[in-house]
Amino acid sequence: MRKGVFPRAVAYLGIAVGVLGIASEALRFVTEGLYGVYGVLLPVWMGAVGWTLYRLGVQVGLPQVPSDLLHISYRCRSISL
Repeated sequence: MRKGVFPRAVAYLGIAVGVLGIASEALRFVTEGLYGVYGVLLPVWMGAVGWTLYRLGVQVGLPQVPSDLLHISYRCRSISL
């Protein structure tokens, strides 16, 4: 995991958001402000993960699917067993 594809900042942000989410749920009757911070940081973390996955797809280069295979898979879906 230490040599994974995600940057350390994204990993630490994910850990922080997870801990904050658990803390905000456990302390929801004591403090209501934690949900606000959690609600902002969660989409930020998801965006960072999504952007990293997008960059990985661009770096690797997604294989092109021949158009013949697309027609075959479409025909197979229409057949019910």
